[in-house]
Amino acid sequence: MYFQCFLNLVIYSINLYTIKQPTLSKNYGSGVKKASYQFKVVSNIESLTPFVYNKPKGCPIMSAYEYIKKAILHGEFPPKMRLTEEFLAKKLQISRTPIREALKQLETEGLTVSMKRGVRVRHFTELDIKQIYDLRTLLEGYAAAQAAIHRTDSDLQEMATANEMYEKAIDRYLETGETTIEDILNINHRFHDSVIKASKNQHIHSHISKVIVVPLIFRSFYWFNADQLRHSLEVHKTILKAIEEQDTERARVAMHEHIYHGRDQVMKHIETIDKQYTGNNEKSLSFQTEPSS
Repeated sequence: MYFQCFLNLVIYSINLYTIKQPTLSKNYGSGVKKASYQFKVVSNIESLTPFVYNKPKGCPIMSAYEYIKKAILHGEFPPKMRLTEEFLAKKLQISRTPIREALKQLETEGLTVSMKRGVRVRHFTELDIKQIYDLRTLLEGYAAAQAAIHRTDSDLQEMATANEMYEKAIDRYLETGETTIEDILNINHRFHDSVIKASKNQHIHSHISKVIVVPLIFRSFYWFNADQLRHSLEVHKTILKAIEEQDTERARVAMHEHIYHGRDQVMKHIETIDKQYTGNNEKSLSFQTEPSS
């Protein structure tokens, strides 16, 4: 049983690209739609639906890992929060053994930092974010260049399909509000996954999954306005065209531009994000921290 759980854990850590997000709050007054993302950003934006806990089922190690990671990425367990086996075992209503294994895995992924008793959710500094985005840019730029060499007709069709879905999702989001930023994020991830798959390098995806956690936490799309969303779509089209024409350098550069654009949005709002996470808006936070002992 635990061997199967371990295999599931490895597969999950590689493919954790899409995390279900709460309902988006909207601000139509400024023409920009933003999410408060577990807490209130400004007074006229409603807070999101709180993180909902479902009791783990099946493999205990897999369930504990999956829940804790999602709680960190969603902001229920914010940076610098201390997590202990006792606290998590009580919250998840399972034994401490799967909790211990889950925390070890999360520490290897850089999401938590070991303490004398328990672990602390890692706080990513401005330098951390810059360096991790730089690494992601190198990896995905390389993947795009390799995709331009090794892509098949099937790969091109998948990328084109993802882009068509991306364009429709953006149109519906901006014009009618029928889709959410979550929908756009999911399709964006599908496009990036298709590029990585087309590179025919089985090692790239596992390495990228280790640096994607920061973009998951600091979701740049939540800060995009209409023009920026349209720009993101145009860069997708440029990447696809370069891969189709087997222009390796153009594919690499376009992917770099795409990722750095997202990074720039995060860095532009880093002070606001950091204040939210460090408790300056405690009254708006939807999580409950562990009582100090």
